[in-house]
Amino acid sequence: MSEWTELLNEILWAYRTTTKTLIGEILFLLTYGTEAIIPIEIGCLSARVLHFSPQNNKQGLIFNLELLEEPILIAAIRNEACKHKATQYYNTRVKKTEPSNDETWY
Repeated sequence: MSEWTELLNEILWAYRTTTKTLIGEILFLLTYGTEAIIPIEIGCLSARVLHFSPQNNKQGLIFNLELLEEPILIAAIRNEACKHKATQYYNTRVKKTEPSNDETWY
């Protein structure tokens, strides 16, 4: 197997747990309603790992999913604002042409 295939899971994990500047949120958070525990936290026994309780975790996940609607809406608004800004930028630089009387555009 080549080296890139061995690193693919780590690369995807980094991509999914990094804040995206366009939407201002982490894709993992928008998908699962909670922040991811990175592998180093498990190995170093962070506070989140030491105080983990399956029952509390389940309740917390349900609570986070109920609150997830707001970050999704905010991300969608940011996304639309960025698209609008890009459209305006493009439209100000594109030379608009009209067909002449003797040519027809289809």
